[in-house]
Amino acid sequence: HAVLKAVEASLFAGAEQTQPELISLGFRMPPKGRSGLPPNAVVDHTGTWEDARDAYMHEVLIRRRGHPAALAILYAEVMSQLYASGAVDFVAAMNLGDHNVLPRGVVLPGLTRQTMQQGSASAPLNTCSSDTLAELLCHLKRAYWPWAWNTQGDHYSHGGFRAAAKAGVGDEMSAVIRAVSTVAAWRLDRGIWTSPGAGDLRRARAAAERLVMLRGDAQPDERRDLAVALLHCGELGAARAELRAYMDTQHFRAAADPFDKVLCYKLRDVLASAGDSVQEPQEVTNISQALNKPPPQGMAKKPLTW
Repeated sequence: HAVLKAVEASLFAGAEQTQPELISLGFRMPPKGRSGLPPNAVVDHTGTWEDARDAYMHEVLIRRRGHPAALAILYAEVMSQLYASGAVDFVAAMNLGDHNVLPRGVVLPGLTRQTMQQGSASAPLNTCSSDTLAELLCHLKRAYWPWAWNTQGDHYSHGGFRAAAKAGVGDEMSAVIRAVSTVAAWRLDRGIWTSPGAGDLRRARAAAERLVMLRGDAQPDERRDLAVALLHCGELGAARAELRAYMDTQHFRAAADPFDKVLCYKLRDVLASAGDSVQEPQEVTNISQALNKPPPQGMAKKPLTW
């Protein structure tokens, strides 16, 4: 479509120029596309390979560089504004392929302004799917994960579980886990986001929580990763509930990696050792629960004691 090609030429560096008079804004994706992690390796500090700024829209606008999924969201917003202003009369979807290329717009046949007005839809459909948002969250999860990340196989979202689980079930666990959990919870309460593992535990947990909300049922391993992050945050009750929900799935019983299963059983035993004094939430993380929560009022500041 000529309009889509013109928009892409205006937005992206290297896009096909069909009209020489157009000035490109020069948005580009990282040199390695979807992920900067080296293949078939165990990476200790993922933040040195993955740039979290590529997933934040304000950084994308300032630097004119972003993850392909972030560029797709930007492209979709431009098309939405063009539709709302009456400049275009069609609805477009964003095609990202394998998330390693610049996004391309695709006209959705049969969806014009007239058909939209005749139907019940009150807003244009020039939007990205939840898969695009999930891809950005996976990028942030990798960038902030405080433990080693294994890039073998499907590593884009789940490569960090083993190292985090091993750290949670190491020798002398009963003493170590309580000390680490207490210190982590204390630090998080005071807004200290970084962890000794050269990551950012609070932001990694936030990305894991949102991935569970978006696709926890379709991708049960997201809930497993959230459970181990909660364990290291010192929220043993929530970690126990999330891990139990994961281990009750058909995926865990039939498809989970045998080595990961062993780690899950060990994590379950560690969390069970906390006893009944640990309070579990009434329900595990899900999108309905999040939407029903009252808006946050801001975190109370607690004094630093050193």
